[in-house]
Amino acid sequence: DCWAIPCVLVLTWAFLHTKYGLMKIAGVVICIAGVVMVVFSDVHAGSQAGGGSPVKGDLLVIAGATLYAVCNTTEEFLVKNANTVELMTFL
Repeated sequence: DCWAIPCVLVLTWAFLHTKYGLMKIAGVVICIAGVVMVVFSDVHAGSQAGGGSPVKGDLLVIAGATLYAVCNTTEEFLVKNANTVELMTFL
């Protein structure tokens, strides 16, 4: 969630022209700081954690969260622009 939320906000701002206030932007900054702290803690404890490659795992999780954000933004686009019957057919 700490990466999917900023991605959704950026994608909806870029493609759906949604306006966001200062509090939501501050929330995005906090989410990104959380991602940075998680990645740095995995890098720091990488040899002690026992996993094969914690950085690769973090990158895969970030990629998955980004794709989840693309899915959420696409759904929002369809809800705003598609015909109701067509939307319910796709869902």
